[in-house]
Amino acid sequence: MAAWRSRRRRNELLRFAHPLRAFFAHQDISYHNCQIDAEVLVEWLNEARSKVPWLNQLSQLNQLDSHDTMRFLTLLDGDTDTMKLALLMLFTYVGTPCVYYGTEVALEGGQDPDNRRCFPWERTETAHPMFDYVQQLIKQRKQSKALQSGSIQWLYAEHQQLAFARSYGDEQQICIINNSQYAKTLSIPMWQIGLHNANVVDGFTRDEWEVKDGILTLTLAGKEGMLLSVRA
Repeated sequence: MAAWRSRRRRNELLRFAHPLRAFFAHQDISYHNCQIDAEVLVEWLNEARSKVPWLNQLSQLNQLDSHDTMRFLTLLDGDTDTMKLALLMLFTYVGTPCVYYGTEVALEGGQDPDNRRCFPWERTETAHPMFDYVQQLIKQRKQSKALQSGSIQWLYAEHQQLAFARSYGDEQQICIINNSQYAKTLSIPMWQIGLHNANVVDGFTRDEWEVKDGILTLTLAGKEGMLLSVRA
């Protein structure tokens, strides 16, 4: 039974953490060099989901790291900007996000037992940018049926940029990620989710953009992510 549980946990980790580790941290599950682009990431995630019934996909725990792995922030050499992109993906992708303790305050750690460091309570005594960001992600997800249970539609996947929509009834949430160090202007085909002329608003900054003739054109700074919703 213990061996079966171990294999099951490893399989669950591979479905989500392995491709994200390759995309964001350029390593595979064994910490070997493994760098992929957005096209391969999408293919990898789609293949993994195709083997699991939809309701199971929604309830499956998605993790970036755990007590069995190095902490994701350590894999990123402490790069909090990229860590935020990975967390954005964790909270907006299909499945149930599972955050390993300490991630919310940027706790690092190598392989076991270094990944089980004591929680740094002193980081909670003052404002912490990572803690604030994780709180915002939790709030966005709790308020959104689309992020909890919505279908997924990939809208863009080229080089180090990707975009996908989660839809539930009339609600649509669009996650956009630029994993490059450089700014990138994207033209996203919103007509694929039925949007032709509308305004979308950033869930964090409240900035707005216009979808015109089915296309959303915007520029993301290097290592920037957005979570957009259609303005009512």
